[in-house]
Amino acid sequence: LSDGSREWCDGRAASWADSVTTTQPDIVLMGLSHWDAYDIEIDGTAFEYGTAEYWGALQSSWEENLRILQEYGAHVVVSGVPCFSYTGTDDFDLSTRVAPGRTAELNSFGQKFAIDAGPSVSWLDMRELTCTEGLYEPTVQGAELHRDGVHYADEAKPLVLDWVISRLDDIASTIAETEAPTQTQESSPFDQSHAITTVLWHG
Repeated sequence: LSDGSREWCDGRAASWADSVTTTQPDIVLMGLSHWDAYDIEIDGTAFEYGTAEYWGALQSSWEENLRILQEYGAHVVVSGVPCFSYTGTDDFDLSTRVAPGRTAELNSFGQKFAIDAGPSVSWLDMRELTCTEGLYEPTVQGAELHRDGVHYADEAKPLVLDWVISRLDDIASTIAETEAPTQTQESSPFDQSHAITTVLWHG
């Protein structure tokens, strides 16, 4: 979402369009964030998180994202919000925004959006890595997961990326199987010889 309270989001649509035009990727990863769980203001109109108006604004923004990211036919993978464990205090009220109930609600909405978008969009549940048993996992493969309960620790970053790429490989294989060409169809970009060489992680 680009809104008046977060200037650093200005230019998002243009920068995403530029990166897609430059790389013309097969898969784009669109990551949801706890920033999607804040009250927002768009063109002077306030939207309170959790209201019907808020969900409508969020869905419209995501639909715009899909139009941008799929300009050259990319398959979009929407990745959900991971589990967090933030206990600090700050002006952004992070402890509320990353609470389990709120992130679960946001993920539920995101998953439905991905499903309703059709076969060209997939859902990636980051909770499979960060709370496998429904409880926050403080480590991943023995490394500290988050440095502050929200941002990935340096040691965890390559492990998380490897896990994500592995899931993207699984999605690409599934696409290749479901879109196996017939005599009258062109070959899928995800044939058995295809390998993921570049990952665009937007969001």
